[in-house]
Amino acid sequence: MVMSLFGGKRSFWGARRESAPVEPLLEKPFHQSPVIQRVEATLAQGQFVALIYLDLVRFRELEKAHGHGVAREILVRIEAALKQDVPRVLPAGSVLAIQNLWGDDFVIYVTMPERPESRWLDDLCQAILATVRERLSQKHPATSQVQFHCAHTLVEGHGTGAASLIYQAIKRAMEVAKGHRGIEAVAALREFEDLLHGPRLNSVYQPIVSLDNARVLGWEALIRAPQDSRFGNPEALFRFAEDMNLTWPLDRTCRQTAVIGLPGLAWNQKLFLNMDPRSVNDPQFIQGETLAMIQAKQIQPQNVVFEITERTSIRDFPTFRRALEHYRSQGYLVAVDDVGAGYSSLQAIAELRPDFIKLDMSLVKTVQNSPVKQAILETFVTFGAKIGCTLIAEGIESSDELHTLIGLGVEYGQGYYLARPAAPPPQVSEPATGDILRLRRGPRLTPAVEISLEHLLESVVTVSPGTRIREVAAVFQAEEAPPAVVVLEGARPVGLLMRDQLFRHLSGPFGAALHDEQPVSSVMDRRPLVVEVSTPIDRVSRLVAHRDLSNRQDYVVVTDRAAYRGVLSVHRLLDVLTQHQLAATRRA
Repeated sequence: MVMSLFGGKRSFWGARRESAPVEPLLEKPFHQSPVIQRVEATLAQGQFVALIYLDLVRFRELEKAHGHGVAREILVRIEAALKQDVPRVLPAGSVLAIQNLWGDDFVIYVTMPERPESRWLDDLCQAILATVRERLSQKHPATSQVQFHCAHTLVEGHGTGAASLIYQAIKRAMEVAKGHRGIEAVAALREFEDLLHGPRLNSVYQPIVSLDNARVLGWEALIRAPQDSRFGNPEALFRFAEDMNLTWPLDRTCRQTAVIGLPGLAWNQKLFLNMDPRSVNDPQFIQGETLAMIQAKQIQPQNVVFEITERTSIRDFPTFRRALEHYRSQGYLVAVDDVGAGYSSLQAIAELRPDFIKLDMSLVKTVQNSPVKQAILETFVTFGAKIGCTLIAEGIESSDELHTLIGLGVEYGQGYYLARPAAPPPQVSEPATGDILRLRRGPRLTPAVEISLEHLLESVVTVSPGTRIREVAAVFQAEEAPPAVVVLEGARPVGLLMRDQLFRHLSGPFGAALHDEQPVSSVMDRRPLVVEVSTPIDRVSRLVAHRDLSNRQDYVVVTDRAAYRGVLSVHRLLDVLTQHQLAATRRA
């Protein structure tokens, strides 16, 4: 069935617009079209949808030369060819729909069980053109003058947001068909799509190394295309994705490749994945995809760090921050990349409150010879300590740079001197390991306090997220009641509830009646401060001091390999630190 976007009895030419833009496709009639539902349903079943775009060249001139009647007859015959003849050159039932967009622009939607090759779609375009020309040749001499633009693309997605997905696909096809993208660009698009969905992209991994003990904190995954490809330079790959509005499909492929290619991850190591800020607003973005990827490799969210790349600035921080909370609520960590170079890194730190700050290599290069760079890095070390954020220096390429960074108190490093990116993940180089172990005993800007959290832990009552509030209130009202309960999902802490916090909820009018039967998860703090038992005590104190006031608690939750271990009283923590500092002063 041939379907018109605009419906009714509007004439073919009446729907035509001179140099018609693509944007009107998002108007209400398009969203209400049954095509949207058909494409959504087809994509949701795991099938592929190819879009064939067909447009008449200089149709306005043909109408002026031969009259409106001839022009209308040509459109009628084209529509008849698409409705009656084109389905015959395709497998039965593969034509989802045919749309008449603006009078002389048509789109054919074809479904297929497997991803088609570009050559097959090229042949399909030629077959459709031949079929339409054969129908036209049977009528008026003017039909011999009719020429066509024709191009194909795929509707990429997973069954949701079909209107936006179709919009992007039609836009790409129009640009190719009408020559807005040259032959080179068309070839680049096909090569890009082949890379995106084929086996030729792979990940390499570069270690992020402790500058205190040379242990590997984690691995940054970096995408690589074959060197014989036009996208052998990764920057060219990402720039092309941006130009073609394919940022999220590339991001998704990078994540899949990084997770699949990683041989393993220790319980306390991290996988750093780059994230383009625009991805979370892409119509093809699907929440939960990354979680499914990592769970298939038995990786926990707390072992994954999303690096917010600064290839483009974040224009809408509130919206992006809300999207980022979706990840944080599951346990993922956040890093801001390239700090010290380009765009709005400092604003990103202030708005996003990352767990890691990655210092750009421009601040690291020849830092041993630059008092200005050293002063900047010293400032970042102090800044990171105050806000409880871990620093990672990127681009370390020499022993001298490493020596200077260790002396300044930078916690972690990454760069060619430590190890080049490789697959499988490489070991830290012997010269770098030797430098770190030799220099770590020297004077440091922020010496670690050697007190184990293990000896400071306390036990409190633990409950599951579904425990009723009235049951928790009964625990708090018992003799020798604990001041807090920890909420566990299995062995993993997911929340903390203080006694005073609960009774504030229950003290209002109808408080008990409103809350008694609710689960404790509805009132708990979902983002308590959680630290590993191996965390240095002075770092824990900095994390406590620089939490948002609304998130400060009297207890820190302590884990051992991500499993609940106990709690640490903030009062006890400060008391121990004070005693240690007094003892250090007396010794001095």
